[in-house]
Amino acid sequence: MQRTLGFRIAGFGMLMFSLTVLADLGLKVENAYLRAMPPGQEMAAAYMTLVNNTDEDIIILRMGSDIVGRIEIHSSTERNGMIGMRKLQQIKVPAFGRLNLEPGSSHLMLMEIGKQLGPGDEIRVTLNTANGGSQDFVLPVKRTTDMNHHH
Repeated sequence: MQRTLGFRIAGFGMLMFSLTVLADLGLKVENAYLRAMPPGQEMAAAYMTLVNNTDEDIIILRMGSDIVGRIEIHSSTERNGMIGMRKLQQIKVPAFGRLNLEPGSSHLMLMEIGKQLGPGDEIRVTLNTANGGSQDFVLPVKRTTDMNHHH
């Protein structure tokens, strides 16, 4: 009995691991980039399109990186003609849908960046979801031609 129970628990653990991995594989990161940083700057905005290929919403709670102190999810707002940013606690990528993180809208703010980053550099980012899953992606640093837009 004890041996059978041990195999069942181990099997259940493997099943849960497989489901988490499968859920993570349903999220695709497209066209990701981090705006090149001016000298001396310790923060930068990042943009991308998140594509959910699953039949359930994916809730992203946080993101992190080994060379960045903090990554926050922000939304640009306009109030009385002034552009500002508001920190979001989470973002939802709808089932079989897309979420664009783009200039003038929702985006990532990378803060306390540990080194100067320029075009051609890359940062590995890990995103964590509400269901306990995580997924890594690469964020290349690019020079943007439109440096006047707000993040």
